[in-house]
Amino acid sequence: WRHNARLFLLLFVAVTLWNYIFGLRIYQAGVRTKAAQRWVLWGIVGNLATLGYFKYANFGVANINKVLEGAGFEPFLLTHVILPIGISFYIFQSLSYLIDVYRGDTKPTENLVNFAAFIALFPQLIAGPVLRYKDLGRQSAHRPHAQPRQVQRRRYALYAGLREKGVYRRQPGTLGRSLLCPQQPQHR
Repeated sequence: WRHNARLFLLLFVAVTLWNYIFGLRIYQAGVRTKAAQRWVLWGIVGNLATLGYFKYANFGVANINKVLEGAGFEPFLLTHVILPIGISFYIFQSLSYLIDVYRGDTKPTENLVNFAAFIALFPQLIAGPVLRYKDLGRQSAHRPHAQPRQVQRRRYALYAGLREKGVYRRQPGTLGRSLLCPQQPQHR
């Protein structure tokens, strides 16, 4: 599963970079121009192709194989494609950004970290709804940064909560080993 997690992380990074670059290109081409239309079209095609592959590759190959086998041909071999959790919301969030930029509803962000935070907004990513960048972009660009004293208080509250839950009652490293390497025996 760790190998798949790395591939999924790489997929999400690639989708983020794709949409970040296309958002900038759409804006540089001009609002609602023919050139911008081509950029947004290719951005949408790339996003939907990614989503289509992960959602429908298994289904499509299985049906094509049934037809091929019925006609006496060898079936296609395809490794089972695993669907990354949240990919639909991730892609639709990206599409909403590209369309907002194309329509001129918002300027693209020049800060890749802010864009990645918008695209990967986790609580919303797995539960919806798809949000528009024009509604959240200003919040990420003008977010207040915590002062060191606030960070220290929040960290203390987190550690106190974890201690209450019993996380720190285990031997150091046991929790990490049990989460990262569950097949290895635990030594106490």
